[in-house]
Amino acid sequence: MFYNQDKISFAIKNTNWCNLNCAHCCECSGPNVVPNFMPLDKVERYIGEFCAMPLPKWEYMVFTGGEAMAPYLLKRYEYMPQCLEFAGRAGFAPFVKTNGVWGADGWLRRRILNDCADAAIKNNKMTSLDVSIDEFHNNVPAVARIIQEIVSSEHLARCVRISISGLDTLKSHAQFSYLIAYLKAHN
Repeated sequence: MFYNQDKISFAIKNTNWCNLNCAHCCECSGPNVVPNFMPLDKVERYIGEFCAMPLPKWEYMVFTGGEAMAPYLLKRYEYMPQCLEFAGRAGFAPFVKTNGVWGADGWLRRRILNDCADAAIKNNKMTSLDVSIDEFHNNVPAVARIIQEIVSSEHLARCVRISISGLDTLKSHAQFSYLIAYLKAHN
């Protein structure tokens, strides 16, 4: 939990596994870590316990990792839709921290974005993707494809919001500039 102005937020680290091995990772995550996912019954229980607390709550439920979308990369396709469902049913808009590398695979990109949109419609809460763009992630074309997919679909644009986060370093600024140039070059 952390404070956001006068409200408390809740973040669930749903996995320790990540497809990248970033030098700055404070989670000791990476591709050589044995994949471990928080059991879905615990995700649901922890969300319920948080909801029962008499505290002012932030409207977003954060999912992070490792790579929060790792279940998709490891072919556990129903895991994240369940997590999004639990958050939505509890009245929270899902906020997923991701490196976005999955955006390079067309089938996987469509699957993830459609699952995010389905959760948004079902729960009447937009799903947010917070994508890291920095010197440690070689993900610009993949993230650009995610952005292009969202903005080219009225349906996705109404259901899925995307934000970009990064480090305040020259190399990270260069990655962000590369993303902007890539998007401009590819309409």
